[in-house]
Amino acid sequence: MKKTTSDALIQKLVKGKISREEFEKLLLALEDEEQAVFIENSMRDHFNAVMDEYEKEQKPVPNKENSPSKDIN
Repeated sequence: MKKTTSDALIQKLVKGKISREEFEKLLLALEDEEQAVFIENSMRDHFNAVMDEYEKEQKPVPNKENSPSKDIN
């Protein structure tokens, strides 16, 4: 299984759009060490992208009321 194939299957899995046949293919690939590396990397990339997006959404948006005044006497 190529990296692009594993990426596509992981994307289908997380979106809930994977077929039974594709899921079985993914499970079989996990048993092969070389293919499992591609799948692990695809899963890690997806997880990191989700976490990056989550962290970006969690950062507070500064507004004028909460920002420190520049004129401190």
